[in-house]
Formats: sequence, structure tokens, C-alpha cells
Amino acid sequence: KQWYQRRVRGGSAFPDLLTYCPGKGTFGGDYGPINPTIEENYVILAKLLAEVTSIFPSSYLHLGGDEVPFNCWLSNPDIVAWMEKQGVKDGKELEDYYERKLLDIVHGLNTSYIVWEEIFNNHLQIRPDTIVHVWKSNEQWNKTMSDVLKGGYRAILSSPWYLNYITFSYSSATLH
Repeated sequence: KQWYQRRVRGGSAFPDLLTYCPGKGTFGGDYGPINPTIEENYVILAKLLAEVTSIFPSSYLHLGGDEVPFNCWLSNPDIVAWMEKQGVKDGKELEDYYERKLLDIVHGLNTSYIVWEEIFNNHLQIRPDTIVHVWKSNEQWNKTMSDVLKGGYRAILSSPWYLNYITFSYSSATLH
């Protein structure tokens, strides 16, 4: 059996993996993003990502990092107490802590990774080999793309080609 296969009765196999934040979680639910203050969660992530990369061998792993609901983390008293103890002042700093630990895990797997543009836009500490995926469908995508490239990072651009947001032809798209 795989390391994560456990019999689950009425709850999660990893009850502390997600942040408990009643009414402020994903889609108004009671649970939000991974709780970055619990060290065991990084052990779980390391095992999961090692298995993913062994089953799906690839040169890249997309780690996400978009639309993190900071209000969920900041409504959890255990996370707020941890932040105060560690000197973490806000949700962006907490995300930075989480992402750096996650990037260290992936770096140890000898896999390159991709992150959503929010990681770059929030000025999180990322490695020089980071690939930034620019996806937001706003008028700023070309500035974001330019900033990413000027920062020395490689990039993937999908913003102008989201099917529900296409407003111009491929031939009219230009980058600076």
C-alpha cells in the first residue's frame, strides 16, 4: 500500500493538513489552504511530491500559489499565535514561509518548478530557476510578463488565451 492509504471514517486522513477556519475556507467552507505552521505537513508534502514525481516523471512540477485566502489563516487562533511567536506579521509573510519550505522540498527532488504569478507579484523569495506562470486576465498581464522577464525568470504566458477571456486575436498580442 502507498504511504497515504489509510481507512478514513468521518474525516480526513490528515486532519491537520488543511487550515480550519469556519465559513472562511474554500468556497465558504470550513477548511482553507494547507496549514503552514505544522511541521508534519511538510513531511506529508515531501512524501506526496516524491511519489507524484516518481509516478509522473517530468522536468517540471506546477506548485500553484494563487488566490491564497489569507483571511482563513488569519482567522485561526493557533496560526495567529504561531505567527506572533515567529515574528510573521501578515498573510504574505506566512505564504512566503510556506512557499520557501515547499520550494526546498521540490529542489531536493531535482525537479524544476512553476508557480503562479501571485508568488512573484507578492515579492516572495523564489529561486533564480523559478518559472513564473502569468495567468491573470487583466490589463496588466503584459506588465507582469515584462517584470518577470526583467527579473531574470523564465515565464509561461496563458493570460490572453483563457477561453472565457479571449478578447483579441493571437496575431495582435505583443510582449515588451
